[in-house]
Amino acid sequence: MSTTLKAKKVNWSRVIFIICFILVPTINFLVFYVYVNFDGILMAFYNYDKQYINKIWGLDNFRYFFEDLLNQSDGIRLAFINTFKTFLINLIIFPWGIAVSYFLYKKIPFYNGFRVLFFLPSIINGIITVVVYKNFVSVEGPIAKLVQYLYKLPETPDLLGDPRFANTFVWVHMLWLSFPGDMIIWGGSFARIPDGVIESGRIDGANWTTELVKIILPMIWPTFALKFIMLISSVFGASGAVFLLTGGDYGTMTFSAWQYIQIRNSSKNPRSSIYNYVSAIGIIVTLVSMVLVVIGKWVESKIFVDVDY
Repeated sequence: MSTTLKAKKVNWSRVIFIICFILVPTINFLVFYVYVNFDGILMAFYNYDKQYINKIWGLDNFRYFFEDLLNQSDGIRLAFINTFKTFLINLIIFPWGIAVSYFLYKKIPFYNGFRVLFFLPSIINGIITVVVYKNFVSVEGPIAKLVQYLYKLPETPDLLGDPRFANTFVWVHMLWLSFPGDMIIWGGSFARIPDGVIESGRIDGANWTTELVKIILPMIWPTFALKFIMLISSVFGASGAVFLLTGGDYGTMTFSAWQYIQIRNSSKNPRSSIYNYVSAIGIIVTLVSMVLVVIGKWVESKIFVDVDY
């Protein structure tokens, strides 16, 4: 009898400790994630009246977005165009990052030097790399003088302040910093491949291209698929360092930079309905991103079958 009572006795000090331990993160999750996101979704479906007192429910914010998107002179149209261009560049350099990591994995001459060269910018503060890059492509820098010579311009152009070149050199900066993170991921994936598999391919006469396409890529397919899906899901977040380099001026505005600038400017007018408008756009791009991810997942599942080793 006494044994049964002891088994049923609750250790209240332990229960209180557990409750206190999970209470703060639970409240934080409910307030700053559940409530914020739920309220953000609701904001897309209403605006305030002129007195900023009563809510007017409807789909006006969605209608305004499609009207602005079709308006040739509206900034959001240019922002989406630049975002899609940036995404396409990311899509193109995605296999290029694999190729560079593969050559480093094969220990080409000076591969350690290239590894440091590619990775060094990522361990330096982003603001510092932007300042260095802006000085490098400034009017006094060598690149601007080279562009002046190639295009036979009467004066040295400001490459980040000239609409003819600004987007191009924002993308150049993005390319410069595109390798380091992927280089670590791909290098780690390549290192897991058993040496016996690579040796077997060499004995069968596989060259580097065959080895990469027919041996290595199928074996790292789960990592490849995950990175590809993450790339697809970030289509509307493709931006680069636009805000730091140009502030979105000179035709370089992207969707991420546009959102930030709209919210920042709304602080000057507390009765602005821009939060509701941006919330509606957020719902639309989220739905589109979900569709793209599902399609991308279906496509990648049809190419290779997962390999266990």
